[in-house]
Amino acid sequence: MFFVLSKLFWMVVVPGNLLVLLLVLGVALHANASSRRLGLRIVWLATTLLALILVLPLGSWLVKPLEDRFQHPALPGHVDGILVLSGGAVPKILQERGMPVSLTGSARILAAADLARRYPNAKLVFSGGSSELIGGHGTEADVAKEIFRQAGMDTRNIVFESKSANTWENIVFSQKIVAPNPNETWILVTSAFHLPRAVGVAQRLGWKVIPWPSDYLTGAHYSWPSLLSSFSANLNQLELATHEWIGLAAYRATHKTATLLP
Repeated sequence: MFFVLSKLFWMVVVPGNLLVLLLVLGVALHANASSRRLGLRIVWLATTLLALILVLPLGSWLVKPLEDRFQHPALPGHVDGILVLSGGAVPKILQERGMPVSLTGSARILAAADLARRYPNAKLVFSGGSSELIGGHGTEADVAKEIFRQAGMDTRNIVFESKSANTWENIVFSQKIVAPNPNETWILVTSAFHLPRAVGVAQRLGWKVIPWPSDYLTGAHYSWPSLLSSFSANLNQLELATHEWIGLAAYRATHKTATLLP
């Protein structure tokens, strides 16, 4: 139920969709004489927000605090396991064209492959099912398996968890599969902006992990406004940032994490 409600809620509040809905609402209200002034105000609000997204790197400003939360630590001498979380894979493309595509999470898999080469005796686990409301196109684990195979890795030595639909289930289902000992050393690999929520879930479940960020979207310093900004690029980062901050708030409210920003 949590998964379904979160998907439906996100369909409405995703910034691009929300702006379109505001414009439609504003135009509809403006067509009625009794609500014309309110409709005009809503149209002006949506237009102003669109202009701000074009000029200001709002998404980068919201993503950077998440990406700065965890830095790459010094690697330990021994690692028992590596857990890499799904994100951005497109099972439909693999199913229909036979090629693996990951829009935002390919560096997670590459980072995990690099760590696996450093620690050949460590157990490698990839966690990712389907995040679609209506399935039928395979899982993100299917995509990851093909990427690992093309990278020259023996996928028979990799554990693929393919039932999870969100971050909470990623950690819960993986923990059930590998049953990590409290004394074991595990590395958690995911995109830098997603790492705080993933680490928060692991902490909530008592699974001690070493955070390993990948897929950085921002640089070391804040970017400044530019009139040459790409609206689509700014909007994409804003949607990623909004999704993650809402996810953090929802996980805190439902006691899936102990703090808002783990």
